[in-house]
Amino acid sequence: MSIYLPPGYDSLSSTTYPSVYFQDGSEYITLGKAVNVLDNLLDSNKIQPVIGVFVKPNNRNEEYAGSLRNQYRLFFVNELVPYIDANYKTKLDPKERLVLGDSYGGNISALISYNHPEVFGLCGLHSAQFSPYNYEAYFLIVNGPVKDIKWSSIWGTYDGLYAIMRLFRDYLISASYEIDWLERPEGHSWGLWRATIDRMLEYFYPAEPNTVNDEDISIADDYVLYQNYPNPFNPSTKIKFTVLTVETHRDASLPVILTVYDLLGNEVATLVNEVKESGTYEIEFSSTIELTTGIYFYQLKSGSFIETKKMILLR
Repeated sequence: MSIYLPPGYDSLSSTTYPSVYFQDGSEYITLGKAVNVLDNLLDSNKIQPVIGVFVKPNNRNEEYAGSLRNQYRLFFVNELVPYIDANYKTKLDPKERLVLGDSYGGNISALISYNHPEVFGLCGLHSAQFSPYNYEAYFLIVNGPVKDIKWSSIWGTYDGLYAIMRLFRDYLISASYEIDWLERPEGHSWGLWRATIDRMLEYFYPAEPNTVNDEDISIADDYVLYQNYPNPFNPSTKIKFTVLTVETHRDASLPVILTVYDLLGNEVATLVNEVKESGTYEIEFSSTIELTTGIYFYQLKSGSFIETKKMILLR
């Protein structure tokens, strides 16, 4: 395996980091350019600093989808994860630990996460090939109890898996799992997976907003409207905004209004319309059956402040 450490990593520091475990680790590095993706996301402050664990299988087909799949799964959670946690500054919360993989690597990632949500609370699937053992992983999840797992699933319409991936997505949504998904007109290839590693990482590990000291606050800093996540979304997304009450900058009694509009400027929903104290707030917007696939806008307004951002609904 190969280990990616974020810039500024210090083994003697008390700082700990989320961890990302990549199946087909060598291919995610060479073909998926995952190290470059991580560097670029961190440099542009789009994700939190993470530790990457790139795991190379010894017998890919057998370990990911064949007779060694259960042995490999148990090795992963009972030996590999404890080794990484003992030797690197990782967060131990399963909601801070992601396992992801492509094709058969997606199959074993789903088996690992669903069987061990106390270890991996996050699971990423790049065109997961669920066919081994009569769709064992698929039926295990859709026929089993709902577990505390957050999912990301990305696939192409030309890789032959789109039908089962759509069914899997629909089940996860109906079971109220947290899921971000994307279907692209692509094949079963590293072109698709390389181009969407960033989407998964931004979904699971969005960058923390920078802290602001009182002496650094300016009038423009009284309000902050963040990009919604997930985006694109279906059926719901979260919108975060910050209100900073500074008496010399604004009237603290002004109402804060958060509104959603369609592409034609028609009002779709008013999510907030009230006075807010200083703080960061997160509102969930759930699309209704009347809303169709397309571009929508959400706008934060209070007094003279107004900011608008774009979001995309995919049915």
